[in-house]
Amino acid sequence: MDVPATPTRRDALRIGGALITTAAAGCNSLSKSGSTGLVLHNALDVEVRVMVTVTNANRDEPILDSEVVTVARGDRLVVSDDIPRENGHLVTVSVDIDEQPSAELAWKQVTEPLHVIIHRDDIVFTVEPSE
Repeated sequence: MDVPATPTRRDALRIGGALITTAAAGCNSLSKSGSTGLVLHNALDVEVRVMVTVTNANRDEPILDSEVVTVARGDRLVVSDDIPRENGHLVTVSVDIDEQPSAELAWKQVTEPLHVIIHRDDIVFTVEPSE
């Protein structure tokens, strides 16, 4: 799969910040009580298939088990609004994109929604600022 040229990492962070500020500002209100969300943003010019897994060191079962989703170019998708807010626990988010880089993040402070920005050369993780 050929991936057309996309903005630089700096551009992706700027775009992601704008997306989070505007498009996902209401994400907290969508989350269930005691939970938070995980949102994918596609900064590429093509549709991508993404696999997301969320695990917790204190649980035998994954919180979100290898969810495979398709994200349209330039779009965002709420993968889950039911990620337990378990402060002090280690939550790992893995994103695998067909023929693209994969990334993993130790999400230690699970209080606000996590946004995953898919970029040509990088996957950028950022937490939505609290209100």
